[in-house]
Amino acid sequence: MRYIELYPVTDHIAGAVKLLRQQIDKMQGVFTEEEKTTHQSNADVPKKLELANTELQLLKLTKETFEKNTELQIPDDWQNYKDELIEGILNWKKNKTKTTKLEEASVMAVMFDNEIKRLYQSYENKLSESLSKLKEAADIHHSQLYECAKADLDYRPTLPNLQQVSSEELPVFVSELMEQKEEKYVPPTNDFDIMGLFFKPNRQDLVLETSYYYQKWREYIKSQVEPVAERFIENSFAALRTYNTEARETYRDHLEELISLKKDSIEKTRKNLSAEEMKVQTDIAWLQD
Repeated sequence: MRYIELYPVTDHIAGAVKLLRQQIDKMQGVFTEEEKTTHQSNADVPKKLELANTELQLLKLTKETFEKNTELQIPDDWQNYKDELIEGILNWKKNKTKTTKLEEASVMAVMFDNEIKRLYQSYENKLSESLSKLKEAADIHHSQLYECAKADLDYRPTLPNLQQVSSEELPVFVSELMEQKEEKYVPPTNDFDIMGLFFKPNRQDLVLETSYYYQKWREYIKSQVEPVAERFIENSFAALRTYNTEARETYRDHLEELISLKKDSIEKTRKNLSAEEMKVQTDIAWLQD
């Protein structure tokens, strides 16, 4: 079952964090001598700023990842569920061709209608269960992604509810099936004797025969049920996509708040720097941006 390819996002975060660490190591080598010559009364301030700026970069990076437009795809399983539904319809009484008896046709129409309802309910149940699991997978993915920021780890977001996917109730197909028939005039059964090979029966001697072809029934039901099944897939996917977007926005907004707080904290710390230290930290901030 596919949801989002998680590893590119994870690799993006891990790779960016690694580069960020390398940048910091490089900056430490460049600015160590300068910091040694500055006033030592606030010697710990540059280190605090360095850590704070690193945390700020991680917050920004994580926020940007939540902002990325994740292209969700309809899971292959959902299409497979629909194919199984259609296959079940087309395989109903596959070895039986037709009936010319009204009573038998009526019984078969009821049986087929019941089977259609059973197949479709099974289809909806499987797809709904899959949707629920994908929602849970999204929650885990977003939580793990947020943890990359390494800030406010006690945060528990108030996530949106997954939209209820409306289900179309299938109509009773019995009367419609009974209308799928062929009528023609044929000689009475007892007229099929040796004389019937030489003499064409009179029109008034023919009887009306009604045939109910099961293949036509199956094809008709397929044409009626398949669009309903496709709409259920579309509605379910729309619900998943909306949930994913709203959940990501929830995390993004919280990260935006953390970024604002971190910037305020950095600015307050910077006020304790000397002019010379301020210049060094300004250069570091410029490199990080």
